[in-house]
Amino acid sequence: MSLIVYPENLRAEHQFLLHMWSALALAEGLVSAGLPSESVSIKWPNDILVNSHKIAGILLQSTISGAFIRQSILGIGINVSATPFGLSEVTSLFQEGIHTRAGHLREQLLGHLFRSYQEMTFDRGLSVYQKMYYRRLWKYQQTVRFYENNHLQTGVITGITPLGHLCIDTDQGPREFTTKSIRFLRE
Repeated sequence: MSLIVYPENLRAEHQFLLHMWSALALAEGLVSAGLPSESVSIKWPNDILVNSHKIAGILLQSTISGAFIRQSILGIGINVSATPFGLSEVTSLFQEGIHTRAGHLREQLLGHLFRSYQEMTFDRGLSVYQKMYYRRLWKYQQTVRFYENNHLQTGVITGITPLGHLCIDTDQGPREFTTKSIRFLRE
């Protein structure tokens, strides 16, 4: 499904707030659909996991005018009843014991996203929402293994920058990563 939002007074450099909001709202929506809260996490920047298996993903595209975001389109994909063949790191609501029709789930999640968006106060800043995001962030404060330029590395996820870069303490010291610069190993 896709939806368009029109954030008021959200500066372009704070766009990651939209990522945080959408991931948190979708995660909470899936919990309200019946998934156990402790099993749902956000894999930076745009995947929703259940017990470390991908169940949903979010794509965000924004229109910027001057210094502000005028609109954002959120594309949300959820594995409802099936998963792609041969992908062991993927799950579905059906596999997790949630039996629902896609149309019913869509209506439920749209209502949840709408209410959540109405409560979102973007001008409060990133720090207000970071704590909520970190509670759901996959492997936060834990060791991860990842590839950067085909080189296997290890580090501890320590946070997210205001621009949405992932902070990892590596053997070379604290570093920031963009979405295209690393690929995690799922273990």
